[in-house]
Parts: sequence; C-alpha cells; structure tokens
Amino acid sequence: MAMVKYKCEECGKEVTADAKAGTPVCCNRKMKQLPLDTCSITHDAESYRFHNDDDACDEGYPNV
Repeated sequence: MAMVKYKCEECGKEVTADAKAGTPVCCNRKMKQLPLDTCSITHDAESYRFHNDDDACDEGYPNV
C-alpha cells in the first residue's frame, strides 16, 4: 500500500491517502499530488537494511 500526500490548491488542506484510491477532492476540485520526500540515506553496507518505517527511503516492504 503506497501512501501519497495531496494538497488542496484552494484552501491549503493536506491529506495522505492510498495511491490506489484515486485523487481526493476538496473544495469541489481534485487535490494536487505533492512530490515525494527525498531519500537521505546512502545505501551502503551499514544502512542497507534500515529499520525506520517512516523514512522517505522505506519501500513499503515488511522487514524480514
């Protein structure tokens, strides 16, 4: 389940929704999708298996 952030260009309200659910509507207009956060972790041997599920680098897969 990929979560995407949206912002209403009319009132400025921000929401996070499932990407498969479609674009939310606010103020009778479709909300604008916000760009993804930039991944700030370098992928080397020490940080390859990170455990921060809220990080922008998280691919959404369960850690095994």
